[in-house]
Amino acid sequence: MQRKDEYMRLGKNYKPLYICSCVKMKKNTLGIGLILIVLSGFFCQAYRQEVQVVKIPLTTLKFDSASRYEANVIYRQGKKVTTFTFTNTGKNPLKITAAEPNCPCVTVDWSQEEIAPGKQGFVRLSFLPYKLGNFLETVNVLANVKKGSETLFVRYHVTE
Repeated sequence: MQRKDEYMRLGKNYKPLYICSCVKMKKNTLGIGLILIVLSGFFCQAYRQEVQVVKIPLTTLKFDSASRYEANVIYRQGKKVTTFTFTNTGKNPLKITAAEPNCPCVTVDWSQEEIAPGKQGFVRLSFLPYKLGNFLETVNVLANVKKGSETLFVRYHVTE
């Protein structure tokens, strides 16, 4: 009875409290959620780390022999090692960062230190064949050269 008296006193626009608080809570939750999303964006901008891009000066290299090598015959039980030497023909130091063979039967070793202009370096390839037949292997040598990499080719025949 007391509620009915209160409702009559507040007038026609009065809505029960539980409906209003529920609707307000949904609006407040949505509003608070939007505010948190916007603020998190500002905080992310404020704490973003600056990344410095280091430009490595480019240079050129020239292989002393052709970048193609004919190994002719390799015996299946044997191991063949060939070395490509090159000269840094540019004005900046040359740094080989990686050498990627196309086959797991080829292992690569290279000059780890920077090669000064006019000096020589090497890329050594070791073949351990496990199949018979004719093969053409490639090795991409990644360095600070204008093309980004140089490719070495080796053709060989594996026999018993």
